[in-house]
Amino acid sequence: MEPCRPVLTIYLLLAYLTAKQTQAITRPTAIKLENNGYTKVLFAIHQDVTESQPLLDSIKDMITKSSAFMYTATQKRAYFKEVTILVPSTWTGSYSDATSEVYTNADVVVEKAGSRYGSEPYSRTYSGCGRAGIRVYLTEAFMTSSSAVTQYGPREKVLTHEWAHFRWGVFDEYPQEGEQKFYFSPSTGKMEAVRCNIEIYGQIYIRYPNGTLIFCRDLDPHTGRFPDDCSYRPDARRTKSVSSIMDRVSIRSIVDFCDDDQSNTAKVHNREAPNKHNRMCGQRSTWAVISETEDFKEGNNRPRDGIDTTPTIKIVKATTKRRVALVLDTSGSMLNEDKLTRLRQTASNFIMNGVDSDADVGVVSFSSTAHIISPMTPIQNSSARHDLKLSLPRTALGGTSIGKGVRTALEMLKDNGENASGSAIVVLTDGVETVPPFLKDVLPEVKQAGAIVSIMAFSSDPDDNFASSATDTGGLFYYDSNEAGSTSLGDAVFDIYTTFRHDRQDNAVQLLSRAAGLVKGDNISGEVNVDVDIGRDTHFFMTYLQSEPDVTITSPTGRIYKKVYPEYSCDNEFKTIKVAIPEIAESGRWKYSMTSTDSDYQKVSIMVVSRPVDPKRAPIRVETSITSSNTNWPAQVILYADVTKSIHPVTGLRVQAVVDRPFAKPYIVHLLDNGAGADITKDDGVYSRYFTKFSGNGRYSVRIEVSGKGILKTYQHPSNTDGFLLEDHLHPEPIVRRSVFLYPLSSPVSRVTSGGAFVVSHPNLTKSFMPFDPAMLKRDDLAPVRITDLKVMKTSHQEGTVVLSWTAPGDDIDYYTAQRYQIRIAPNADDMINDHPTVSLVSQKDVLFGDLGSPKPAGSSEVFKLKLNVPPLTNASFVFSIRAIDDVGNWGDNSNYATTAFGFVPDYTDPDYVAPEMEKSSPTGPSSSQKLVISGVVGCLAVLLALVIMASLVLFKCGRKPNYADEKKLKGGIV
Repeated sequence: MEPCRPVLTIYLLLAYLTAKQTQAITRPTAIKLENNGYTKVLFAIHQDVTESQPLLDSIKDMITKSSAFMYTATQKRAYFKEVTILVPSTWTGSYSDATSEVYTNADVVVEKAGSRYGSEPYSRTYSGCGRAGIRVYLTEAFMTSSSAVTQYGPREKVLTHEWAHFRWGVFDEYPQEGEQKFYFSPSTGKMEAVRCNIEIYGQIYIRYPNGTLIFCRDLDPHTGRFPDDCSYRPDARRTKSVSSIMDRVSIRSIVDFCDDDQSNTAKVHNREAPNKHNRMCGQRSTWAVISETEDFKEGNNRPRDGIDTTPTIKIVKATTKRRVALVLDTSGSMLNEDKLTRLRQTASNFIMNGVDSDADVGVVSFSSTAHIISPMTPIQNSSARHDLKLSLPRTALGGTSIGKGVRTALEMLKDNGENASGSAIVVLTDGVETVPPFLKDVLPEVKQAGAIVSIMAFSSDPDDNFASSATDTGGLFYYDSNEAGSTSLGDAVFDIYTTFRHDRQDNAVQLLSRAAGLVKGDNISGEVNVDVDIGRDTHFFMTYLQSEPDVTITSPTGRIYKKVYPEYSCDNEFKTIKVAIPEIAESGRWKYSMTSTDSDYQKVSIMVVSRPVDPKRAPIRVETSITSSNTNWPAQVILYADVTKSIHPVTGLRVQAVVDRPFAKPYIVHLLDNGAGADITKDDGVYSRYFTKFSGNGRYSVRIEVSGKGILKTYQHPSNTDGFLLEDHLHPEPIVRRSVFLYPLSSPVSRVTSGGAFVVSHPNLTKSFMPFDPAMLKRDDLAPVRITDLKVMKTSHQEGTVVLSWTAPGDDIDYYTAQRYQIRIAPNADDMINDHPTVSLVSQKDVLFGDLGSPKPAGSSEVFKLKLNVPPLTNASFVFSIRAIDDVGNWGDNSNYATTAFGFVPDYTDPDYVAPEMEKSSPTGPSSSQKLVISGVVGCLAVLLALVIMASLVLFKCGRKPNYADEKKLKGGIV
């Protein structure tokens, strides 16, 4: 289909602006790469780590050496120029005070040993392939133990390896837990260990508990695999390969990223290996991916000689006290749509329920001018909270100058010789700035003072620079559409304070957030689970806009909380209701009901929050992220929810994102943890999904809801000395004997959290807030998502068959159902990549099980059995790739490669292979297209039979017997 060019142009810029906004929302970071030097890089030490000068010296030494190593590894294009190390507020040494540096914004953190991966360094990333991740995690043990260097490699190389994960979105090129350790290589004609460069030499062995080493030389004739206990041990002395840093950095010779230069065999990328990088990034080399990131693409940061790579390292101490300035919009537009009432409800909730008792809070109002309505006040008791609440503004008039409000807040924070560094400025506004100075004009002052600005906007059309202004200072941006069902303001109040706390162990968790527009007699009701890890300081907080609704809260054992009970309190001035559950709330399913008593329409909302029973007893928490998958149309935003209990992932939950959209009803996206589509790792507690249901120019706000009775996934790690194998003991290859344990949760959970916001806009349209043209919305420009888990499950040389499996993509990325598949076969990876004439397509007649023309719905498991045209006793190698096409001709990208062979190795059977039901009963059962042909033949025969009967009846009626010629003609028939 020929694209409509004006619409496509709109979408191209739409995609760009979406990506520009959402990339910053993943996590605030101030990192910049200019003139080849990284600046504003933040390392942070967790508060549980004991003060240690040797630890600091080790961190500084690692950064300095890594800077020089990175400079060489990136072909003289990047190094660390300026780095800040944030130490805990409890450390007593002589350190400078932190400014805007906070632990939750750190790019690299150093924490206690015993993380999800033991002492092993790791990076948290949700997308990759050129897109930045969340952060790098190092441990105290890794930084201070000499055995860590022996086990993992030199610290400077390990940091560069993890930085590549975090900053450039590349993946490991060695096999990870649960992945293939060996594969058939068409290039070498034998089974090979998974590694980036084929010239990394080593041995395949089994190591028994008593220390005995037995080398694996033969494949199991029944499975075509090495025994499960076999592992690969690189030989550092024989290996001359210089790549890849994303593979085994413990080998001394490895100093480069692999690339696609075929002339340098010691550095060339192995396209065949089924490692995660190849699967996720389309067989591209790590350097190919890195060189196309924002840091280096289009000639950015070209190679420079003669750079002094020694970084400037500054050490600062985290602030000991939370200081918050509320900056409230009292311009004339706040009188519309009950905005002033909602602002007062939001601010009062923040003061009464969000701020901890050790914080100082002040309030500033702004319109055309700005005023301090309550100076910085210690929150020491309930009386202080109440007085601060009563100071909130009641009237609104004039224009809008957010810049004046923020500048006044800075002055308030600096009163009495105080320092504004590390303080939070929280802006609540509905709107478009009309009076200078504007927010952008005072941002330099904010940055110089080290304050952090976060913005909560509730308007149909807030300024486009709000999100970037907030993230530039290390803050967050939230948007509320002001629609009846939106809860974004309330969610932001809860999220904004807890996000920047260094100690988050005792933070409350949000269990429920709902809103609705009601008239008299209408009701909003439901249930919420209080699980066994929470229950302290549990309260139900409700708001309304007209008259107090009837509220009933019922505990799991039937205890009722209503207006007549002491736990119930109502503030008619602020139109808020609070039901505080005494002591520890019962575990189980609580019920709630709100019924409107006012004849006029009013919006009501309910939020439920609770703290851990014991701060050391970690409850389930949810972290969210939004990012763009690409900057070319079709625009694709990816939503993420990372669900953990302490350091451990929680799988098997129901996770959904509710996206408030302009000019349309909220859209619910069910997030998945299936390792397909947007999800890069199966069952790791990170649930993700694409969002494509754009309705118009404007803001989109996301709420994440988690429910169900999931499974806790925990790990048991080997000791640091387990698995040191190389004879010279200089660069050992550790044996990772990590054990995985699955524990069903003892009770169902409920969690809700803000997912953030993103903007979609096009400057050539008449308004930045307007619906898309209906024709634009009906277009299908979204191709099926790339398949990343294609796998060979079984081969039979005698039958000439191969069984493949993968996860079905979809029609629009990972939604709905594609129209058909295209399976490609080549004798080697190079031919497949170069689209050589040796590449052939599988036709339906070669499919013994499965139907190329009838894919399953997105997310389903696909199993196809192929008959390959290979003469018996002939050796042959195969590389498979697959892609899907939708009903308007949009092709998905080619999948990861899967390799196998006949003759070179025994027949292969994957340990997870289960014969499909149809194959069990009928190995050669007809496919749907074959059934169609059969149906046609049967139909023709039925018509023929009917004609014969009719002719016979006619002849019989006419009293004439057919002669031999007539009878022969009827028997022959016409098909």
